[in-house]
Amino acid sequence: MGWGADTFWFSTPSFFYAAYYGHMEQERERVHSGYAQARLIAYYAYAPHLAQGSQLKLSDIVRLPGDDESEAANIPEVTQEEIDRFNAAADRAYAQIHGKEWRQQPK
Repeated sequence: MGWGADTFWFSTPSFFYAAYYGHMEQERERVHSGYAQARLIAYYAYAPHLAQGSQLKLSDIVRLPGDDESEAANIPEVTQEEIDRFNAAADRAYAQIHGKEWRQQPK
């Protein structure tokens, strides 16, 4: 991660975890990007040698995470009830912090 001794020893556990997690995500993305570039080069190197009318997909060369739709994140849709609960909690927090009610600007 490139930290000096002082930065490491004076960081809180939560800050260290966040920095470490971000660093590992960045490294994973770097490695994935390298594989994706290599796969694209292999695709263009192999494509001219295919039989006439044959089709080749990038995932036929090497399968990477994220190639399948089933591997994509399944994010549930946010309901209006959840949005209303969030807005109510945000309004309460704003009133508690600022001592006044949040007034939304007219559209």
